[in-house]
Parts: sequence; C-alpha cells; structure tokens
Amino acid sequence: MIKIIKTSLLLICLNLTNGYADTSKEQIHLIQQTLNQFKEALNQHQFKSLSPMLSQEFRFQDYAGEMGLMVMQQIVNQYPNFISSIDLKSVTKDGHNYKVTSEFNFEKSGIIETEIKDIMLDNQYKILQADIVNIQLAGHQPTKKQSEKLSVEKSLNYPDKLISPFSLVGRLIMVKAQVNGIQGEFMVDSGSTGFVLNSNQFPELAKIAQKDDNQAYGVGGKVENQKLVVVDNFGWQSLQLKKVKASLWDLSKLEKSIGHRMTGIIGADILSQFTVEIDYKAKQIILISDYPQGQWQHQPHESLNFKMIGHIPVIEVQVAERQLLFGIDSGAEGAMLMTRWEDALNSQYEFIKNDNLKGIDGNTHVTKVVRLNDFKVGEQSFKGHQFVIADIKWGHESIIDGLLGYEFLSSKRMAIDYKNKKIHFWN
Repeated sequence: MIKIIKTSLLLICLNLTNGYADTSKEQIHLIQQTLNQFKEALNQHQFKSLSPMLSQEFRFQDYAGEMGLMVMQQIVNQYPNFISSIDLKSVTKDGHNYKVTSEFNFEKSGIIETEIKDIMLDNQYKILQADIVNIQLAGHQPTKKQSEKLSVEKSLNYPDKLISPFSLVGRLIMVKAQVNGIQGEFMVDSGSTGFVLNSNQFPELAKIAQKDDNQAYGVGGKVENQKLVVVDNFGWQSLQLKKVKASLWDLSKLEKSIGHRMTGIIGADILSQFTVEIDYKAKQIILISDYPQGQWQHQPHESLNFKMIGHIPVIEVQVAERQLLFGIDSGAEGAMLMTRWEDALNSQYEFIKNDNLKGIDGNTHVTKVVRLNDFKVGEQSFKGHQFVIADIKWGHESIIDGLLGYEFLSSKRMAIDYKNKKIHFWN
C-alpha cells in the first residue's frame, strides 16, 4: 500500500512539472476555482454571477468592450450543454496572463463527452477570453473583414438625401437601379452583408469573376457557386458608385419562388452609410447621408440605441419578463423567432398554422407560424405580430434571438441611423 501511494504522488508531481511550468500550487488552485465558478454560471445560465469574474479587458473572439460582454451574456443565457466538470489540463504563462487549457466534460444520455478549450486569464485570475463556442450572426452572410468590405467611402461624396420609389413583391422591397448601364430591379435587404448581382443576368461578368471564399447562408443553408467581381458603375437615383465589389449568385430559385425577376440585392455595405427610412405608405425609401435631424419636419418621439453585430442592427426586445436581442432585417418578409424559444415562450403566443418559409437559396421549409401577444422596444408597444419559429442554418451558435422584418418596419414610422447607431420612432 505504501508503494502505491508513493507512485501516485510521483505521477502527480510529474504532471505538475509538465503541465504547470512556473505555476505554484496556490495559483493552480485559484485557476481551478475560476473554472469551477465558470462552470456553475454556464449550468445555471446566470451571467450576473459570471460578470465579476470577467476582466475589464474581456473579449470574445473579435468582440471587445460592451459588445464582447453582450455576446458572452447571450452565450451564458443559451449555453446548451450541462457541464459535469471543467478540469485543468495545463497552464502556460503569457506575459502577466495565463493560457489555460481545460477539459469540458458533458453528460449526454449517460455518456460523458469531452471537449478541450483554451481560456485566457489575467494576473488576477479573471477571464480575459473564453471562446467556448463558435458563433455567427444570424443573417445571409458572415461578417467580412474590413479589408474585404465595399470600397466606396474614400472615393465618393454621398448625396445629402436620396428618395427612391419602391414596389413590393409580396413583402420584399424592390427598387430600380443600374449596373454598367443595365437597368433592373434590386431587393433592398439590410440582412444581406454586401452587394449581390444575379449571375444569370451578367454572363460576361461571370466569365471574369473569381471564386468567393466567404460562404453565404440563409434559412435554407448555404448559397452555392458564389463568385466575386468588380463592376465599373452602380447607379441608384443620385447615388453613383464606381469600381464596386459585388458577389455573383444564381438567384433563379429565389426568382421562381417569389414570382418576380430580380437583378440583384442592395445590402448593408451600401445601406450602412446612411440613415435609412422606409415609408411603406408612400412606398419610398429615404437615405440621408448626414445629420438626419435637419431633414425631418417633425423630430422623432423616441430614439433608442442599437448594437451592430456583424452587419445587422440589433435591438433589445422585451417579451413578458425576458430581454431578447432581435436583428432588424428589411429582407425578412416576416418576423422570426429562433427555435430555442419555442417552449420557453409558448405562453406568450398562439399557434396559427404550419407554413412554408422561402429561403435565400430559393427553397421552402416547413415552419410553425405563431402570433405573439405583445412585445416592447423601448416605450413602443407592438401587439399581435406574427412570427415564424425557425433557425437560419450555418452550423454555428447564434447570438441573437430572432429577426424583425416587414410587419415591424411597416407598423410605425421609423428610421435606422447606422452612423450614430440609433433607431428613431414616430407615433
């Protein structure tokens, strides 16, 4: 028995020497204590208990500051697995900080599954970074790196105000614009990252286009056969852009599903340079490039801050006692509630029917349609709006709870001020 104990102690000492170089037993204890508290916060979905453990310099992936904290709050509130334990595997000093390799153990149907994750702690053993899940904003396309975004700001002076008539195809906004002298109809879609052209209408551009390494997603999953091209001219009313990057997509399925021919999609890369007001009664979209208050005869009754997650404005929405995050998407014919809230909010809605939802891939998908009793955005109340319960499929965790589209945007006069990150409401 004595020999066995000595052997065990020897193995423990070897482990400390190999995995915890330059780290004392007290430091290891404090690090493990942080991991245990992290586990409890995730299991109980309690961000408040985790908040004191986060460093002032905390970040999640590329999100820092207030945005990083908001992302982490969503992850804690929605973390899908029950963690049996988080075991410390090794510690490496990184300046004054600690890189902690840990083993997350999950119990699923009586079977323990393990994932290895790296967590960064500061010298006070507070969490600097914990990229414990892969996330992607709900939307049609991942966020582009700054260097890949539409390069138009430096070379152009935007018009002070642009007023463009539009038509509705179903609930989708269509405007007339032109590319390289070819006029067509474009969908205005704040939920799409970039500027998209229908490859079937631009065969010459398709010949010189390059493969697009970014992957676009929608309700139906991936959009296939994407390519990138630079167009000489894009004109939309008084807005004239030169040498504009565009994605080429085959939009034939989407055209067939909506019963309308379309030349492309005007997305957030262009819209985010303006304050955007969509007047559904007058069927006009109004873009203001600077100081929108000077263009309005009557000032808004309420203005609320929003966050940009990726390319989509995200606002806080109160449903019963819950504070949820919803993206604003002018390309969404209806509102969407992520499926993880189907059971949790079932007392707040009534079932209407099962229906087919058209995806950006042109295919349809069976979803549940419900009517939400009411929700609030700031002091603005919205009652009886319909939502489809569905997910946008990209294979990553979502950090928002749903999307607000046509019914929300058309219910009141409102404007989205991208530069100042405010949404304005008129009664």
